Amino acid sequence: MSLRLHGVAGSPFVASALLALEETGAAYEFVSLAFAWKSSKDTAAGLLNPFGRVPILEDDDFALYETQAILRYLAARARHLGLVPADVKKTARMDQLIGINDSYLFPQVVRTIVAERLFSGMWNRAPDEARINAALPEARICLLEIERLAAGQLFLADDALSLADIHLFPSLHYVAMTHEGAEILKSCPGVARWIARMRHREAASKLYLKGL
Repeated sequence: MSLRLHGVAGSPFVASALLALEETGAAYEFVSLAFAWKSSKDTAAGLLNPFGRVPILEDDDFALYETQAILRYLAARARHLGLVPADVKKTARMDQLIGINDSYLFPQVVRTIVAERLFSGMWNRAPDEARINAALPEARICLLEIERLAAGQLFLADDALSLADIHLFPSLHYVAMTHEGAEILKSCPGVARWIARMRHREAASKLYLKGL
């Protein structure tokens, strides 16, 4: 049986899981859910994750939720690709970057600047400029720190692709699409080059051409 991933198109966390599936070359089915899927308690996804969050991965009778767990599972299934560095310090750096995404970049930047700039039209209103401006200091801290940690490497945690790149790319892809993000990235040339490099990878190109 192929892997099956349940998720909402446009979610950075769902995109991270899809990117991992593409990078590992796994055969999979994507089950696209409506934005308001959590209100339907009888959906397959609702039965698989009582917390009502996506992505959710199914592998035969094994179901897994939480993005970090899904990425590590897929990396372990394709261990030969080395998506988790062998060097303990590089692995720690990878984990640190993933933590920055989940603790700061996504909740304090993507859910404010990106949501207001790119998605407020879905809610039939103008962007909340005050909310955007309040998030700018945290956005600068996040991008400048990622720039510092990744300095001198082709990818974020190493010279080879790791789970840090797969996990952070969807969030940073969206951040770079905003005026505010683009301005901050002028002071983060390494991260800007990395975003461009990731966008040109076959896996990312395939997903974003599909609008995911």
